[in-house]
Amino acid sequence: MTGTSTTAAPDGGDLLRTVPTRPSLFAPARLCSLQCRCSLDFALLDPPVEEGRPADRRTTDRRCRCCSSRVRSSCRLVMENVMAAAVVTSLYRYPVKSVGGTAIDRVHVEATGLCGDRLFAFVDVESGSPCNAKNPRKYGRMLLCTAYYPDEPVPGAPLPPVHVRFPDGRVGRQGDDLDDLMSGFLGRRVQLIDTVPEKLTAEFTWDETSGVEKSGPYANAVQNSDGDYVSTVVLTRRSSRFVDLTPLHIVSMSSVRHFQELAPGANFDARRYRPSFVVETPAAGASEEAWVGGSLQAPGGLRAEVVMVTPRCVMSTLEHAPDVPLDRTTLRTLARHNTQDIPGFGRGACLGVYADVAQEGALSVGDALEFRAGSPQEVEERAARYESSSHRRQREARELQQRAAGEVQ
Repeated sequence: MTGTSTTAAPDGGDLLRTVPTRPSLFAPARLCSLQCRCSLDFALLDPPVEEGRPADRRTTDRRCRCCSSRVRSSCRLVMENVMAAAVVTSLYRYPVKSVGGTAIDRVHVEATGLCGDRLFAFVDVESGSPCNAKNPRKYGRMLLCTAYYPDEPVPGAPLPPVHVRFPDGRVGRQGDDLDDLMSGFLGRRVQLIDTVPEKLTAEFTWDETSGVEKSGPYANAVQNSDGDYVSTVVLTRRSSRFVDLTPLHIVSMSSVRHFQELAPGANFDARRYRPSFVVETPAAGASEEAWVGGSLQAPGGLRAEVVMVTPRCVMSTLEHAPDVPLDRTTLRTLARHNTQDIPGFGRGACLGVYADVAQEGALSVGDALEFRAGSPQEVEERAARYESSSHRRQREARELQQRAAGEVQ
C-alpha cells in the first residue's frame, strides 16, 4: 500500500509527500481552498466520503488526509490530480565545465551546487575565456572526456585532485599532465583553472538549420571565417562555480519520453542535457515545467526553488557518449514543439528547468521529492530577478561586440 501525508509549510502552503512502499509511487488527490480542522490553507483531500451510505444518499464530501475532518464539496477546487512531485532516478556531477561527468548515488548539495560540481574549467590561453562546448568547433570534443574525483569529495574538506579520462583511455591528473593532455586533444593551448573570473564570456554558436530562433544569446550572432554564426555573450558572475545561470538543472524522464515520441528516429537521452539530477514523475509531457515558481523538498533537507525553464543550445546535439551520438534532430524537435518566451532571454527551445538552492541538504537516488507551489508574488519576484540579470547579460554582450567592431575599424 502506498501512503501519503502532508505537512504544513510556514506560509500555509501545502507539501505533498509520498512514501514509496510499492513500485507505484504516486497517489492522486485534490486540493481544497476551504480551511480544514488542521488549519491548512489548502487541505489534501481523499476521494468522496461514501462509506456506509446508500447509493442514492451519497455525498461529495471529502476527508482531509491530515486531520480526517470532512470538508464540504462546495469549496473551490483549485487543482485536480495533485500527485507526488517526483522521484530521483539519477544524479550527476560535472567537476569540469563542458567536460563529461559521472553518475553518483548520493551527494550533499551546498548553497552553490552539488559538492564537487563545476568547480573547474579549462581556459583558452589565446582568448583568456573558459572553454565552453557551446562553440562546438573549438571545444565540443571535451564532452567525450570524463571528469571525476578518485575519492568522494567531502563538504568543507580539501578536494581530491580532479582527473580526466580521455576517449583513448589516457587519464590526466590535476597538477600533473592534465593541461598538456587536454591541449593536445583540442589542438589549442588550454589550462585548468579553479577560480571564476569576475566577467565570463562565452561564445554561442547558432545553427540556422536547428529551428532555434535568432534571439536571446543568438540575437547578435555573426558569421565568422569558419562559416559559423557565433555571438559572444557576457555571463554575469553569480557564483563561485562555473555555472551558466543556476546551480541545479533538473530533467524529467516524462519530458525525454514525450519528445522521443514526437521524433521516434531521434536519440533523446537525459544525459544529452547534462542535468544535476533526473526524475520520474506521474505526469506526462514536460511535467517539470509546472514546477516553475515553486519548490522541491528532499528528505535529506535539500530545498530547491525552480526558477525558469531551460533553453537548449547546439551543445545538446553533440556526441556525449558512444550511445549518445551527434543528433541535430533533437534540437529541431524542441524548437518545433516547445519554443517558449523566457523573460529577459528571448524565445528558446526548452527542455528541463533551472533551480536555485534555497536550503542545503543531502540528495540520493530514490528520494521522493515534495512539491510546494509558489504564491503569485513569489513567482513574479523570481521571474523579475532573472529577467533583470538576463537583460544585463544581453546589454553587456552588445557593448562588447560594439567595442570589438570599433577596434577593427
